[in-house]
Amino acid sequence: MKEGIGKMKTIRSMFEQLYWADGRILDSLQTAGDGNAEPEAVRLLSHILRSEQVWLTRLQDLDSNHLPLWPYRRTRT
Repeated sequence: MKEGIGKMKTIRSMFEQLYWADGRILDSLQTAGDGNAEPEAVRLLSHILRSEQVWLTRLQDLDSNHLPLWPYRRTRT
């Protein structure tokens, strides 16, 4: 039982760090160019956030197949 509690503390700590890092990335995107972030930066951040959502869903023992890892596809010009 103690081992499971330790794992949950580790997972919680990891998500707290991810939350902090995601916030820093969002802050820098908002301040860069008066809120006009580079499309590729937004696309990559959306992939990171979706990946985190997929892992959280899996940790909750739920199906994550409906969550696309690349929610925003790169458009070709």
